[in-house]
Amino acid sequence: MPVARAATPAIAALVAAGVAHEVVQYRHDPRSASFGEEAVNELAQAGDLSPAQILKTLVVALPKG
Repeated sequence: MPVARAATPAIAALVAAGVAHEVVQYRHDPRSASFGEEAVNELAQAGDLSPAQILKTLVVALPKG
């Protein structure tokens, strides 16, 4: 779901590139040892997705650009 003001740089990049996307959220369990694994498991269970269809992207701003 494109948003008027992107919540993250990754979403802003998707919107700028005109890429169709959907933002899906879940409630993080602070007891979880692995954020990435937890995200994949929760999102796969919440939707009709396999873990292989879920991508997590990190966007990093480097000091030298």
